[in-house]
Amino acid sequence: MKLSILELIIYKVSFIFILLLILGRYKMFKQLLQKEYYTKSDLNKLGIIFGIITIISAYGNINIYGVGSIIRNIVVVSVILLFGRRAGVIVGTISIIHRLIINIYSISLEVEIIQLLVVIFIALFFQPRIKEKSKAMCGILICTSSILIMYAFILLFEYSNRELIGFVKVFIIPALISQVGTGLFINMLEDIRNERIVVEQEKEIERLKTNIAKAELKALQAQINPHFLFNTLNAISILVRKDPQEARRVIFKLSHYLRYNLELKVGLIDLKEEIEQTKTYLEIEQVRFKDKLEIIYDIDEDIDVKIPSLIIQPIVENAIVHGILKSKEKGKLIISIKKYKQNTNICIENKGIPIEERIIEEINNDQVEENKIGLYNVHCRLKYQYGQGLNITRLDDGTRVEFKVGGD
Repeated sequence: MKLSILELIIYKVSFIFILLLILGRYKMFKQLLQKEYYTKSDLNKLGIIFGIITIISAYGNINIYGVGSIIRNIVVVSVILLFGRRAGVIVGTISIIHRLIINIYSISLEVEIIQLLVVIFIALFFQPRIKEKSKAMCGILICTSSILIMYAFILLFEYSNRELIGFVKVFIIPALISQVGTGLFINMLEDIRNERIVVEQEKEIERLKTNIAKAELKALQAQINPHFLFNTLNAISILVRKDPQEARRVIFKLSHYLRYNLELKVGLIDLKEEIEQTKTYLEIEQVRFKDKLEIIYDIDEDIDVKIPSLIIQPIVENAIVHGILKSKEKGKLIISIKKYKQNTNICIENKGIPIEERIIEEINNDQVEENKIGLYNVHCRLKYQYGQGLNITRLDDGTRVEFKVGGD
Protein backbone atom coordinates (compact mmCIF):
# COMPACT_ATOMS: atom_id res chain seq x y z
CA MET A 1 0.00 0.00 0.00
CA LYS A 2 1.40 3.39 -1.03
CA LEU A 3 1.45 5.96 1.75
CA SER A 4 0.81 9.69 1.27
CA ILE A 5 3.43 12.32 2.11
CA LEU A 6 1.55 13.25 5.30
CA GLU A 7 1.41 9.60 6.41
CA LEU A 8 5.15 9.26 5.77
CA ILE A 9 5.86 12.36 7.87
CA ILE A 10 3.61 11.13 10.70
CA TYR A 11 5.50 7.83 10.64
CA LYS A 12 8.84 9.62 11.02
CA VAL A 13 7.58 12.02 13.70
CA SER A 14 6.16 9.08 15.66
CA PHE A 15 9.57 7.44 15.42
CA ILE A 16 11.34 10.30 17.26
CA PHE A 17 8.61 10.26 19.91
CA ILE A 18 9.31 6.57 20.47
CA LEU A 19 13.05 7.28 20.70
CA LEU A 20 12.39 9.96 23.32
CA LEU A 21 10.14 7.63 25.32
CA ILE A 22 12.85 4.95 25.30
CA LEU A 23 15.54 7.42 26.39
CA GLY A 24 13.22 8.74 29.09
CA ARG A 25 13.33 5.33 30.79
CA TYR A 26 17.10 5.60 31.33
CA LYS A 27 18.12 7.17 34.64
CA MET A 28 21.25 8.90 33.28
CA PHE A 29 19.29 10.66 30.51
CA LYS A 30 16.53 11.73 32.89
CA GLN A 31 19.04 13.07 35.41
CA LEU A 32 20.77 15.05 32.65
CA LEU A 33 17.47 16.42 31.38
CA GLN A 34 16.14 17.27 34.85
CA LYS A 35 19.06 19.32 36.11
CA GLU A 36 18.10 22.71 37.47
CA TYR A 37 21.23 24.31 35.99
CA TYR A 38 23.16 23.08 32.94
CA THR A 39 26.94 23.27 32.63
CA LYS A 40 28.65 23.61 29.24
CA SER A 41 29.42 19.90 29.42
CA ASP A 42 25.74 19.11 30.04
CA LEU A 43 24.67 21.21 27.05
CA ASN A 44 27.29 19.53 24.86
CA LYS A 45 25.95 16.12 25.86
CA LEU A 46 22.36 17.17 25.16
CA GLY A 47 23.34 18.58 21.78
CA ILE A 48 25.10 15.36 20.80
CA ILE A 49 22.26 13.12 22.06
CA PHE A 50 19.59 15.01 20.11
CA GLY A 51 21.92 15.24 17.12
CA ILE A 52 22.12 11.45 17.15
CA ILE A 53 18.32 11.31 17.31
CA THR A 54 18.11 13.32 14.07
CA ILE A 55 20.60 10.95 12.42
CA ILE A 56 18.79 7.78 13.54
CA SER A 57 15.44 9.17 12.40
CA ALA A 58 16.81 9.62 8.88
CA TYR A 59 17.05 5.86 8.41
CA GLY A 60 14.36 3.22 8.23
CA ASN A 61 12.15 1.37 5.78
CA ILE A 62 10.47 4.58 4.64
CA ASN A 63 12.58 7.35 3.11
CA ILE A 64 11.65 10.22 0.83
CA TYR A 65 13.38 13.52 0.19
CA GLY A 66 12.18 16.33 2.39
CA VAL A 67 10.75 14.18 5.18
CA GLY A 68 14.02 14.22 7.11
CA SER A 69 14.02 18.02 7.15
CA ILE A 70 10.77 18.00 9.12
CA ILE A 71 12.34 15.86 11.82
CA ARG A 72 15.48 17.99 11.93
CA ASN A 73 13.41 21.15 12.32
CA ILE A 74 11.34 19.68 15.15
CA VAL A 75 14.36 18.49 17.13
CA VAL A 76 16.55 21.56 16.55
CA VAL A 77 13.83 24.07 17.46
CA SER A 78 12.79 22.07 20.54
CA VAL A 79 16.37 21.89 21.82
CA ILE A 80 17.02 25.61 21.23
CA LEU A 81 13.84 26.71 23.00
CA LEU A 82 14.30 24.38 25.97
CA PHE A 83 18.09 24.23 26.43
CA GLY A 84 19.42 27.34 24.71
CA ARG A 85 21.90 28.33 22.05
CA ARG A 86 24.82 26.00 22.75
CA ALA A 87 22.89 22.71 22.63
CA GLY A 88 20.79 23.92 19.68
CA VAL A 89 23.77 24.90 17.56
CA ILE A 90 25.38 21.51 18.19
CA VAL A 91 22.22 19.69 17.06
CA GLY A 92 21.94 21.96 14.01
CA THR A 93 25.58 21.41 13.04
CA ILE A 94 25.29 17.63 13.35
CA SER A 95 22.08 17.68 11.30
CA ILE A 96 23.58 19.78 8.50
CA ILE A 97 26.75 17.67 8.25
CA HIS A 98 24.74 14.47 8.20
CA ARG A 99 22.37 15.83 5.55
CA LEU A 100 25.34 16.73 3.32
CA ILE A 101 26.76 13.23 3.69
CA ILE A 102 23.69 11.04 3.07
CA ASN A 103 22.56 12.41 -0.32
CA ILE A 104 24.43 15.36 -1.76
CA TYR A 105 22.71 15.13 -5.15
CA SER A 106 19.08 15.35 -3.95
CA ILE A 107 16.99 18.15 -5.55
CA SER A 108 15.83 19.14 -2.06
CA LEU A 109 19.35 19.44 -0.58
CA GLU A 110 19.70 23.22 -0.91
CA VAL A 111 16.11 23.74 0.23
CA GLU A 112 16.59 21.58 3.33
CA ILE A 113 19.93 23.12 4.32
CA ILE A 114 18.77 26.72 3.86
CA GLN A 115 15.49 26.01 5.63
CA LEU A 116 17.35 24.46 8.57
CA LEU A 117 19.60 27.52 8.81
CA VAL A 118 16.56 29.80 8.69
CA VAL A 119 14.77 27.89 11.45
CA ILE A 120 17.92 27.92 13.61
CA PHE A 121 18.33 31.69 13.31
CA ILE A 122 14.63 32.35 14.01
CA ALA A 123 14.68 30.06 17.06
CA LEU A 124 17.89 31.62 18.39
CA PHE A 125 16.39 35.09 18.00
CA PHE A 126 13.14 34.32 19.83
CA GLN A 127 14.46 31.89 22.48
CA PRO A 128 15.38 34.54 25.12
CA ARG A 129 12.08 36.36 24.54
CA ILE A 130 9.68 33.43 24.91
CA LYS A 131 7.84 32.74 28.16
CA GLU A 132 8.08 29.28 29.69
CA LYS A 133 4.41 28.42 29.12
CA SER A 134 4.50 29.52 25.46
CA LYS A 135 7.39 27.39 24.21
CA ALA A 136 5.30 24.64 22.60
CA MET A 137 3.12 27.07 20.62
CA CYS A 138 6.12 29.23 19.70
CA GLY A 139 7.97 26.14 18.47
CA ILE A 140 5.09 25.36 16.12
CA LEU A 141 5.01 28.95 14.85
CA ILE A 142 8.78 29.10 14.31
CA CYS A 143 8.87 25.88 12.26
CA THR A 144 5.78 26.89 10.29
CA SER A 145 7.13 30.35 9.50
CA SER A 146 10.49 28.94 8.34
CA ILE A 147 8.71 26.60 5.92
CA LEU A 148 6.57 29.42 4.51
CA ILE A 149 9.57 31.74 4.13
CA MET A 150 11.64 29.10 2.36
CA TYR A 151 8.92 27.94 0.02
CA ALA A 152 7.95 31.52 -0.80
CA PHE A 153 11.59 32.15 -1.72
CA ILE A 154 11.56 29.11 -4.04
CA LEU A 155 8.35 30.16 -5.77
CA LEU A 156 9.75 33.67 -6.34
CA PHE A 157 13.29 32.91 -7.46
CA GLU A 158 13.26 29.27 -8.61
CA TYR A 159 10.02 29.26 -10.57
CA SER A 160 11.80 27.93 -13.70
CA ASN A 161 12.89 24.76 -11.90
CA ARG A 162 9.82 22.61 -12.54
CA GLU A 163 11.06 19.64 -10.53
CA LEU A 164 11.70 21.78 -7.47
CA ILE A 165 8.37 23.61 -7.84
CA GLY A 166 6.62 20.25 -8.10
CA PHE A 167 8.35 19.14 -4.91
CA VAL A 168 7.14 22.27 -3.11
CA LYS A 169 3.53 21.88 -4.24
CA VAL A 170 3.37 18.26 -3.10
CA PHE A 171 5.23 18.78 0.14
CA ILE A 172 4.12 22.15 1.58
CA ILE A 173 0.68 21.24 3.04
CA PRO A 174 1.80 18.02 4.76
CA ALA A 175 4.90 19.85 6.02
CA LEU A 176 2.82 22.61 7.59
CA ILE A 177 0.35 20.19 9.20
CA SER A 178 3.16 18.12 10.68
CA GLN A 179 4.55 21.09 12.62
CA VAL A 180 2.09 20.21 15.38
CA GLY A 181 4.73 17.60 16.17
CA THR A 182 7.06 20.37 17.33
CA GLY A 183 4.66 21.37 20.09
CA LEU A 184 4.12 17.75 21.12
CA PHE A 185 7.88 17.06 21.19
CA ILE A 186 8.49 20.13 23.37
CA ASN A 187 5.68 19.09 25.72
CA MET A 188 7.14 15.60 26.04
CA LEU A 189 10.56 17.01 26.91
CA GLU A 190 9.03 19.42 29.44
CA ASP A 191 7.07 16.58 31.06
CA ILE A 192 10.29 14.63 31.58
CA ARG A 193 12.05 17.74 32.95
CA ASN A 194 9.20 18.56 35.32
CA GLU A 195 9.02 15.07 36.82
CA ARG A 196 11.79 16.05 39.25
CA ILE A 197 9.92 19.17 40.37
CA VAL A 198 6.68 17.23 40.81
CA VAL A 199 8.39 14.51 42.86
CA GLU A 200 10.22 17.07 45.05
CA GLN A 201 7.04 19.05 45.67
CA GLU A 202 5.05 15.92 46.46
CA LYS A 203 7.75 14.98 49.00
CA GLU A 204 7.54 18.49 50.44
CA ILE A 205 3.77 18.15 50.76
CA GLU A 206 4.21 14.88 52.65
CA ARG A 207 6.77 16.51 54.96
CA LEU A 208 4.36 19.36 55.61
CA LYS A 209 1.54 16.91 56.36
CA THR A 210 3.81 15.12 58.83
CA ASN A 211 4.68 18.41 60.52
CA ILE A 212 0.99 19.27 60.73
CA ALA A 213 0.16 15.94 62.35
CA LYS A 214 2.96 16.34 64.92
CA ALA A 215 1.92 19.90 65.73
CA GLU A 216 -1.85 19.37 65.76
CA LEU A 217 -2.34 20.24 69.43
CA LYS A 218 -0.08 23.27 69.29
CA ALA A 219 -1.74 24.43 66.08
CA LEU A 220 -5.17 24.31 67.69
CA GLN A 221 -3.94 26.23 70.70
CA ALA A 222 -2.48 28.87 68.37
CA GLN A 223 -5.76 29.18 66.48
CA ILE A 224 -4.52 27.47 63.33
CA ASN A 225 -7.43 25.90 61.49
CA PRO A 226 -6.43 22.36 60.41
CA HIS A 227 -8.98 22.57 57.58
CA PHE A 228 -7.10 25.57 56.18
CA LEU A 229 -3.84 23.62 56.20
CA PHE A 230 -5.15 20.51 54.49
CA ASN A 231 -7.23 22.51 51.98
CA THR A 232 -4.10 24.45 51.09
CA LEU A 233 -2.15 21.23 50.59
CA ASN A 234 -4.89 19.96 48.30
CA ALA A 235 -4.66 23.21 46.31
CA ILE A 236 -0.88 22.73 46.05
CA SER A 237 -1.40 19.16 44.84
CA ILE A 238 -3.45 20.52 41.94
CA LEU A 239 -0.95 23.28 41.19
CA VAL A 240 1.93 20.77 41.09
CA ARG A 241 0.53 19.40 37.82
CA LYS A 242 -0.84 22.63 36.34
CA ASP A 243 1.68 25.25 37.44
CA PRO A 244 4.81 23.88 39.22
CA GLN A 245 6.31 27.35 39.70
CA GLU A 246 3.17 28.63 41.46
CA ALA A 247 3.07 25.44 43.55
CA ARG A 248 6.65 26.08 44.65
CA ARG A 249 5.78 29.65 45.64
CA VAL A 250 2.74 28.54 47.68
CA ILE A 251 4.77 25.81 49.40
CA PHE A 252 7.32 28.46 50.42
CA LYS A 253 4.54 30.68 51.79
CA LEU A 254 2.93 27.80 53.67
CA SER A 255 6.29 26.75 55.13
CA HIS A 256 6.84 30.32 56.33
CA TYR A 257 3.34 30.39 57.80
CA LEU A 258 3.81 27.10 59.65
CA ARG A 259 7.27 28.03 60.92
CA TYR A 260 5.96 31.27 62.38
CA ASN A 261 3.09 29.51 64.16
CA LEU A 262 5.23 26.65 65.43
CA GLU A 263 7.79 29.09 66.87
CA LEU A 264 5.26 31.13 68.82
CA LYS A 265 6.58 33.56 71.39
CA VAL A 266 4.88 33.78 74.76
CA GLY A 267 5.57 37.50 75.15
CA LEU A 268 4.89 40.41 72.83
CA ILE A 269 6.10 40.63 69.24
CA ASP A 270 6.56 43.51 66.83
CA LEU A 271 3.32 44.47 65.08
CA LYS A 272 5.16 44.30 61.74
CA GLU A 273 5.78 40.57 62.28
CA GLU A 274 2.09 40.00 62.91
CA ILE A 275 1.18 41.97 59.78
CA GLU A 276 3.61 39.96 57.64
CA GLN A 277 2.21 36.69 58.97
CA THR A 278 -1.33 37.84 58.22
CA LYS A 279 -0.31 38.84 54.68
CA THR A 280 1.27 35.41 54.18
CA TYR A 281 -1.96 33.75 55.30
CA LEU A 282 -4.01 35.93 52.94
CA GLU A 283 -1.71 35.24 49.97
CA ILE A 284 -2.29 31.53 50.51
CA GLU A 285 -6.04 32.03 50.74
CA GLN A 286 -6.05 34.05 47.52
CA VAL A 287 -4.49 31.09 45.70
CA ARG A 288 -7.47 28.99 46.76
CA PHE A 289 -10.25 31.52 46.24
CA LYS A 290 -8.79 33.84 43.56
CA ASP A 291 -11.24 36.56 42.50
CA LYS A 292 -13.74 35.79 45.27
CA LEU A 293 -11.52 37.58 47.76
CA GLU A 294 -10.50 41.26 47.53
CA ILE A 295 -8.08 42.56 50.14
CA ILE A 296 -7.43 46.21 51.00
CA TYR A 297 -4.62 47.32 53.32
CA ASP A 298 -4.75 50.74 55.00
CA ILE A 299 -1.74 50.65 57.33
CA ASP A 300 0.32 53.56 58.65
CA GLU A 301 4.02 53.12 57.94
CA ASP A 302 5.57 54.61 61.09
CA ILE A 303 3.94 52.30 63.64
CA ASP A 304 6.28 50.91 66.29
CA VAL A 305 4.27 48.84 68.74
CA LYS A 306 4.34 45.34 70.18
CA ILE A 307 1.31 43.05 70.53
CA PRO A 308 0.62 39.43 71.54
CA SER A 309 1.33 36.96 68.72
CA LEU A 310 -1.48 35.63 66.53
CA ILE A 311 -4.00 38.35 67.29
CA ILE A 312 -4.79 39.74 63.84
CA GLN A 313 -4.64 36.55 61.76
CA PRO A 314 -7.36 34.63 63.68
CA ILE A 315 -9.71 37.61 63.26
CA VAL A 316 -8.95 37.73 59.52
CA GLU A 317 -9.47 33.97 59.22
CA ASN A 318 -12.81 34.21 61.02
CA ALA A 319 -13.89 36.99 58.65
CA ILE A 320 -13.06 34.88 55.60
CA VAL A 321 -14.49 31.56 56.80
CA HIS A 322 -17.69 32.83 58.42
CA GLY A 323 -18.30 36.05 56.54
CA ILE A 324 -16.89 36.02 53.00
CA LEU A 325 -16.98 32.35 51.99
CA LYS A 326 -20.59 31.92 53.09
CA SER A 327 -21.64 34.79 50.84
CA LYS A 328 -22.41 34.21 47.15
CA GLU A 329 -21.07 37.65 46.31
CA LYS A 330 -17.44 38.69 45.95
CA GLY A 331 -16.01 39.32 49.39
CA LYS A 332 -13.95 42.31 50.51
CA LEU A 333 -11.57 42.40 53.47
CA ILE A 334 -10.24 45.71 54.78
CA ILE A 335 -7.35 45.76 57.26
CA SER A 336 -6.81 49.20 58.78
CA ILE A 337 -4.09 50.01 61.31
CA LYS A 338 -3.87 53.64 62.43
CA LYS A 339 -1.55 55.24 64.95
CA TYR A 340 -2.90 57.81 67.43
CA LYS A 341 -1.20 59.68 70.28
CA GLN A 342 -1.86 57.20 73.07
CA ASN A 343 -2.55 53.96 71.19
CA THR A 344 -2.84 52.15 67.88
CA ASN A 345 -6.24 51.21 66.49
CA ILE A 346 -6.55 47.95 64.53
CA CYS A 347 -9.70 47.33 62.51
CA ILE A 348 -10.65 44.30 60.38
CA GLU A 349 -13.82 44.76 58.36
CA ASN A 350 -15.32 42.29 55.91
CA LYS A 351 -18.08 42.58 53.34
CA GLY A 352 -20.10 39.38 53.44
CA ILE A 353 -22.46 37.56 55.79
CA PRO A 354 -22.79 39.62 59.04
CA ILE A 355 -21.97 38.04 62.38
CA GLU A 356 -24.95 37.01 64.52
CA GLU A 357 -25.81 39.30 67.41
CA ARG A 358 -26.03 36.22 69.60
CA ILE A 359 -22.34 35.46 69.06
CA ILE A 360 -21.35 39.03 69.93
CA GLU A 361 -23.31 38.79 73.19
CA GLU A 362 -21.76 35.42 74.07
CA ILE A 363 -18.25 36.82 73.58
CA ASN A 364 -18.92 39.96 75.58
CA ASN A 365 -20.57 37.97 78.40
CA ASP A 366 -17.93 35.20 78.47
CA GLN A 367 -20.51 32.57 77.59
CA VAL A 368 -18.76 31.02 74.61
CA GLU A 369 -18.69 27.21 74.26
CA GLU A 370 -15.28 25.63 74.91
CA ASN A 371 -14.87 24.47 71.29
CA LYS A 372 -15.64 27.97 69.91
CA ILE A 373 -12.24 29.46 70.68
CA GLY A 374 -11.50 31.69 67.64
CA LEU A 375 -12.58 35.27 68.31
CA TYR A 376 -13.18 34.58 71.99
CA ASN A 377 -9.59 33.45 72.52
CA VAL A 378 -8.32 36.69 70.97
CA HIS A 379 -10.84 38.69 73.01
CA CYS A 380 -9.64 37.13 76.28
CA ARG A 381 -5.94 37.59 75.54
CA LEU A 382 -6.47 41.24 74.65
CA LYS A 383 -8.47 41.81 77.86
CA TYR A 384 -5.67 40.18 79.87
CA GLN A 385 -2.98 42.30 78.20
CA TYR A 386 -4.73 45.67 77.82
CA GLY A 387 -7.82 45.55 80.03
CA GLN A 388 -10.27 45.56 77.11
CA GLY A 389 -10.96 43.08 74.36
CA LEU A 390 -12.60 43.15 70.96
CA ASN A 391 -15.20 45.64 69.85
CA ILE A 392 -17.38 43.66 67.42
CA THR A 393 -20.00 45.41 65.31
CA ARG A 394 -22.59 43.80 63.07
CA LEU A 395 -22.97 45.76 59.80
CA ASP A 396 -25.68 45.57 57.16
CA ASP A 397 -23.27 43.91 54.72
CA GLY A 398 -20.61 42.42 56.94
CA THR A 399 -18.76 42.64 60.24
CA ARG A 400 -16.27 45.03 61.84
CA VAL A 401 -13.85 43.93 64.55
CA GLU A 402 -11.71 46.57 66.30
CA PHE A 403 -9.28 46.71 69.18
CA LYS A 404 -6.67 49.06 70.59
CA VAL A 405 -3.12 48.29 71.67
CA GLY A 406 -0.55 50.32 73.61
CA GLY A 407 1.29 52.94 71.63
CA ASP A 408 4.76 52.56 72.96
